[in-house]
Order: sequence, then structure tokens, then C-alpha cells
Amino acid sequence: MNKFFVGCVSALAGVVTATAITGSKMNKIACEKNTEKEKFRMMYHAVEKWMRLKQSGKNLSSYFEAYGYKKIAIYGVGDLGKLLINELEDTSITIEYAIDKNVESNEKIKVVKPDGDLSRVDAIVVTAIAYFDDINEDISKKVQCPIISLEDIIYEVV
Repeated sequence: MNKFFVGCVSALAGVVTATAITGSKMNKIACEKNTEKEKFRMMYHAVEKWMRLKQSGKNLSSYFEAYGYKKIAIYGVGDLGKLLINELEDTSITIEYAIDKNVESNEKIKVVKPDGDLSRVDAIVVTAIAYFDDINEDISKKVQCPIISLEDIIYEVV
């Protein structure tokens, strides 16, 4: 009887432990999915506003011209970064370089790592809008220029 009781308690303890571990892993996955969902929601709204600007004949270069930013750097060469590079082609704005920790090179622009040499520019535009606060905190220690979210630029030009 005593062995049976110990066996039942051990089995029950194993089930409780396994359930707790599984629940913890599922919660972590759910949090990661929510973070990813929020990132894409932010990107969708920014691109939607940007498209409306384009349809009304506006270009983001007007923002940089209004503030006197002639030479900029772009932080992030993902989808939004590539779109911004294309948007600013054939304008008076010069993209000196891009900053990205995941990209080794880009055929249109020099790419440096965030911990690399960030040469002087008039402003840095962060295209990784979901991570702006973290990026701003990291690179503001290394540069003396304004660090601007692409999302803020889009909403200001509207």
C-alpha cells in the first residue's frame, strides 16, 4: 500500500511539473507571437500612410529638406529601409550609409554595424520602428545628431 501511495504521489508530481513546464513554454511562445504581431501592425499602418502620401504626390524628402537634413544614415536595411532608400533616390538627400546588425552589404549603400564607426550625418532614420526606443537608447550614446523614427517622419509629412 505504501509503495502504491508513493508511486501515485510521484506520478502526480511528474504530471504537475510537466504541465508547469509546458505552460511556461506556451506562454513564452504566445508572448513572442504577440510581439511579432504588434511589429507587423505598426509596419502595416506606417506603409499604409506612406502609400497615401505617395498617391497624393508627396515624397519623404520634403521632411528632410524642411529640417535641413542633407546627409542622413538609415538604421535598418529590412523592408522599410529598402523602401526608404528607393524613395530618396534622385532627391537632394544623400544617404551616407546604413546601420544594420544583420546585413553584411547592400548593392546601393555602405552598411556598417551598430558598434562600428558611425560617421557624422545630419540625422539617423530608424526604419525598425517597433524597436525605435531600444535603438535610440543604444546609438544616442555614439552620435551627436537627431535620431528619428521613420514612423514619425511619415506621420509628420501627412
